[in-house]
Amino acid sequence: MELIADYRYDDEVTDIVVLSEYDKEAIESQIRSKLYDVNRHTKLKNMNIIVREGDVYSKRDLDQACLERSKTVIILANEDNTPGSEPKNPDILSIKSLMLVANSHLSPKQTVIVEIRSPETVKIIKERISGQLGLGRQIIPILPDEMLGRLIAQTILYPSLNQVFQELFSFQGMEFYCSEKLRFDDIYHNCTHAIPVFEREGLTYLLAGDAKDIIHLREKPLTKVPKIEIDQKLCYQETTIAIFGKNNKLAYILDSLKWFEKDADTLVKVTIVPDNDPKTIKAHLEGLTKIDTILVLSDDFLDPKDYDSDVLITLLMIQETAKAHDAKIVIELLNPRHYDIARSYNIENTIISNQYISRIVTQLSKSPELYPLFMELLTYDADNSSYEIYTFKASSLIKSELPLCFDSQSELLHAVFDNSGREYMPIGYLRNDTLRIFSGDMDKSEKIIITAEDQLVVICR
Repeated sequence: MELIADYRYDDEVTDIVVLSEYDKEAIESQIRSKLYDVNRHTKLKNMNIIVREGDVYSKRDLDQACLERSKTVIILANEDNTPGSEPKNPDILSIKSLMLVANSHLSPKQTVIVEIRSPETVKIIKERISGQLGLGRQIIPILPDEMLGRLIAQTILYPSLNQVFQELFSFQGMEFYCSEKLRFDDIYHNCTHAIPVFEREGLTYLLAGDAKDIIHLREKPLTKVPKIEIDQKLCYQETTIAIFGKNNKLAYILDSLKWFEKDADTLVKVTIVPDNDPKTIKAHLEGLTKIDTILVLSDDFLDPKDYDSDVLITLLMIQETAKAHDAKIVIELLNPRHYDIARSYNIENTIISNQYISRIVTQLSKSPELYPLFMELLTYDADNSSYEIYTFKASSLIKSELPLCFDSQSELLHAVFDNSGREYMPIGYLRNDTLRIFSGDMDKSEKIIITAEDQLVVICR
């Protein structure tokens, strides 16, 4: 439902065919209910949705769902999360579907996105399916637990990134694109409506409002780029994190935090609290003198009707601890309907897992070339070779006296990038928790004042 709903922001008409063994009328009813919910806040874009009840392992039913005419085929993982429901290989159903689809004479322009749960399945797909059939670039295995684990880790360290990811990983506002023809400097020096991100394997990744934005060119180069002093050696503060709950994302969260320690040359202390009863909480946290962030994870093995019940109970139990330490609270929810319940309890950020994965998948369904970009932005490294998104307080990044006044978005962007030795690419800023991502005609004259308390949204290594 989240995946279908996210196409409401797409500027193009989207034709969606759903093939499922579940009751056709029940699925159509759920889709209508979901689109009604989102349509109350956003004008619904043009979507044509067809639901077919059938066997996903039947070549005949796939043909009737117009497999050969599809731009993208999305194979979703089984959502039966109840304990004891898992087969020996949790991805066997996805693999069976992929085997059938991959052997259906796909055209070179078709892409298959397959949602999986086990890292071992990636190797099986690459070696035994896409590799043998010569479909290496056309089949994209998505491991939601890894993507979300790494995203949650970054949001713990930089809470404002939740707002940034919500906009950039959707069709709303500025989006990621790639170009084979234009290089980084071509876009940086000549384009008024696009921001270059980085280059990889012959592709230049960029941010723009839509695909046509790269045709807007400057009539003459920027002549005014003010000199400002940028701190090249940012200092990172030690962070103490308490994690409640355990699921398949936890291993990736902990892995990302370890890589961040090396990347930022700082210390991240993590305490895992296995249960939410008062005695367990006290036993694990009483020795800590400081807690900066509390993360509450949702259980993997719950019946859909019980989604987020564990999170909401834990949220009640940790209020006093959070208040005593002045700690930020970050929670993971599976059902977006529970957001209104949770936000009354001193929440810094709410990560709605299904929404994030759906947004990433919808982006990839339109532009599969973006997969390396998403993985790079979400993955910390120790040798500063990959790019990530950060939110830095202006007073920590800019050593010049603040506030600073700029005459356009482009002037601010070029001032930071040029004066940082082309290291920090600003793509927007936050003021009083309100996010602005640079967009539109960035050369257009307007006064932009950056104060010491503002946070700059930056892409850098």
